[in-house]
Amino acid sequence: MNRHLRFLENTLGTLPDEVAVIAQNGEILHANRAWVDFARQNGSSISDWRGLNYLEACERAAAEGNHPANCARRAIQAVLSDEDAAAYMDYPCHSPSTCRRYRMVVTAFEGGGQRYAVILHRYIGDEAIDDDDVQWQLDRPRAPRVAALEPRVS
Repeated sequence: MNRHLRFLENTLGTLPDEVAVIAQNGEILHANRAWVDFARQNGSSISDWRGLNYLEACERAAAEGNHPANCARRAIQAVLSDEDAAAYMDYPCHSPSTCRRYRMVVTAFEGGGQRYAVILHRYIGDEAIDDDDVQWQLDRPRAPRVAALEPRVS
């Protein structure tokens, strides 16, 4: 693995929030340590999330009646399609023993002629939230665009 990629993965690994980077087709390119730890603590045996499809997982959950998953999918797709610069969504993420609320923040960047999304999930409290109250918001007015990341030629 090249040292710049390792550096970025290590940087994301220091964040306490769960973070994933996905390609435009929904494929997970990286999930940080907090993401993997949270999943493991909640019963997942997946340790390497690369190659799994985040958007397809949202679609499957939505088809089973999970309203927040449908909102998340729509928010992510809106950002990936450049409809808006960012999207935010508060949602329930309960365990069998605890009511929890999280905020999902989705931003995007371009690099190498492709568009990517950074999806961050932040714990915001223990109070209950009803699935029907979940809505996503686009960032309006448009936030300043992040400059495309292109390799520098020296």
